Amino acid sequence: RAQFGRCFPTIADNPDVVGMIDERAFDRVAGYLAEAVAAGAQVEPLTGEGTTLAPNRRKIPPAIIVDPEGRLAISREEIFGPLM
Repeated sequence: RAQFGRCFPTIADNPDVVGMIDERAFDRVAGYLAEAVAAGAQVEPLTGEGTTLAPNRRKIPPAIIVDPEGRLAISREEIFGPLM
């Protein structure tokens, strides 16, 4: 986490970090994150920005969802985005 934060101190305004391909992809991955948070999953952000979304740029800060329940979409769906 520390190394990632040094390399990418900000995601929203960083031109080296691209956003999700389109609004649909952004909404899908943001929904996975919201569902995990609502279910009480442990979310470990990899940047100092936490999990603050930048929808106008379609950017989601990278995070690791620790031991998500099997019923959550993040556990069942293939993800092409910044969540693990």
